[in-house]
Amino acid sequence: SESSDRTAPCKKMDICATKEQLSLVSFFFVDNLKRDNVRFDVRFVERDKTDYADITYIGDFTYEFTIEPRERGISILEILADGEQISQSPLRVETANRNCQEEYNDGWRIADLEGNCICVTGSLYIAGSCVRYSAFLPSILVPLLVIFM
Repeated sequence: SESSDRTAPCKKMDICATKEQLSLVSFFFVDNLKRDNVRFDVRFVERDKTDYADITYIGDFTYEFTIEPRERGISILEILADGEQISQSPLRVETANRNCQEEYNDGWRIADLEGNCICVTGSLYIAGSCVRYSAFLPSILVPLLVIFM
């Protein structure tokens, strides 16, 4: 199996890709046994969740698939032929934190475990941005004090 990020084949249990959460990564593999009528499945296991990738035959016994890692950490990628793992399977995929601060140009956003961008603790989501309580509360309290004084 090979990752689109690599030129050399991945070996069994290698980390074959390192991606940010929710970044697509494509792989291809070659059926060196050149089997006809074989059913391939790709199983992607992240913690307690298992997904199956759609596989595309691209010719000459070569197949391609794409996954979208969500959970931070190391996940397992299994390639099965008629229900049995191929000799190079399983492989590992490392998923790094999504960079929400850069993506949203918002210093108060972080990625949760599954890659969703959320406001950091001590901040509030208002009108498309995360605002620290320490900045938000005075902007409400000062005008209220002026009104009621």
